[in-house]
Amino acid sequence: MTLKDIAKQTGYSASTVSRALNHDPRISAEATQIIQKVATATGYTKDFAALNLNNRESNILAVVFPPENLMNVNNPFYVEIIKQANYIASKHGYMVSVVMAKSMAALQREVSTMITSGKVRKYILLYNLPKDPVTQHLKKNGVRFVVIGDPHDATVTFVDNDNYAVGVAVAEQKFTQFQPLVPAYIYSNQRWQYEVDRLKGLKHVFAKRGVALTEFTFDQQNLAAASQAFRQLLRQHNLLIISSDDLLIQLYGLLHHQQPVQIISFNNSDFIQPISEHIQSVDLQPQKMGEVAAKILFKPENKKISQANYIDFRL
Repeated sequence: MTLKDIAKQTGYSASTVSRALNHDPRISAEATQIIQKVATATGYTKDFAALNLNNRESNILAVVFPPENLMNVNNPFYVEIIKQANYIASKHGYMVSVVMAKSMAALQREVSTMITSGKVRKYILLYNLPKDPVTQHLKKNGVRFVVIGDPHDATVTFVDNDNYAVGVAVAEQKFTQFQPLVPAYIYSNQRWQYEVDRLKGLKHVFAKRGVALTEFTFDQQNLAAASQAFRQLLRQHNLLIISSDDLLIQLYGLLHHQQPVQIISFNNSDFIQPISEHIQSVDLQPQKMGEVAAKILFKPENKKISQANYIDFRL
């Protein structure tokens, strides 16, 4: 079954059929419904290789992971984003292609090849960094991209939680649940922007309530010393606020469950909830992030797009 066959059966031109199958807004809803119904009934599948040869843009949505030497690329948070982005992409006749590399220089080369040789014009970046060379390269080449996480750059479209508000909500909830409250905030030595923003929200509430918040940086590069300091922290606090589920998993083996320590983390990953009744993980809705990011990329270019796109969180 080809486009010409569907055109013959429906009475529309081959170009109209092609546009309708790619959800082109220029084609009426009635025509799109008729064409897609015939395509489904006849088992039509797109020839992506042919489409990529004939179009100025390939039917690929690229999802760019952070460099492996900077972040844990096995973080399940990314998987949830990709699953939903893939669902949206497939509705538009696109496939998702993952971009990974060990270093920033290698990652930039991979993206450059996709732009020039692969004609890939839509990207979701699963990270944000100040003066990120990949972001700058995407801008220079005029391709469409969305960043997961607030890059604090007014020229970049992003999807994120309001992490300051996340910190405020967690602090308010825990203040009402614990008295006396002796909290500590644990974050990575990279001090990612989301970690810093959550800390600001926590500090705002705890300072207003007269509660001292201990800050602790867990240095993954010096595990022995960091582990010893973390064990000492456990003995002095009754609430640990850990910046992400990914970091919590690294720390889990150091936790002593006989101690009355409550733990709150972020992401609500599937593997967190079963491991301890003392752990609460804030749901940041990564599936929704992936959905919104992909939908932005498939909006017509003449439609206005919000630069900041915040996703609700759930305590």
